[in-house]
Amino acid sequence: MRPMPLLLPQPRHLSLVDGSFSITDRHLLVLDSPDPQALRFGATRLQETLRVAADLNCEIVASLAVPQAQRGVTIIVVAGAGRQPDGYELTVTPAGIYAVAGSAAGAYYAMTTLGQLVEQFGRELPALRISDWPDFVNRGVMLDISRDKVPTMET
Repeated sequence: MRPMPLLLPQPRHLSLVDGSFSITDRHLLVLDSPDPQALRFGATRLQETLRVAADLNCEIVASLAVPQAQRGVTIIVVAGAGRQPDGYELTVTPAGIYAVAGSAAGAYYAMTTLGQLVEQFGRELPALRISDWPDFVNRGVMLDISRDKVPTMET
């Protein structure tokens, strides 16, 4: 039995299914969006994770004219997709990896989750389905240093 992926933040829904997908250098990262430039930051981070964690050099393309056999990861942004505006559905099948989001932010979260999967499993990703969305649109951390020791760069 395969181990469950350890993901942070933990997705709302994660289900493993039979099979896996082996990503190779011949696969491409396909951006399917009305504004592919908005996905560039997340795609570049995913590309770097693939390079470092799995020793893969996958190119990023913003064209739907890519043959199915070359599609490794397809990031799709469709307005109104998903349960929440910044949510996403990430599916790994034996035929490829598909992330569907309703916004560029949702696509970024999907690519971040996929990066964590690559860091854990390398080139051989387990087939699964993840559905997730953030609780809050704006997130942050408050560090109150007025009542305690002031942190240094080392801490």
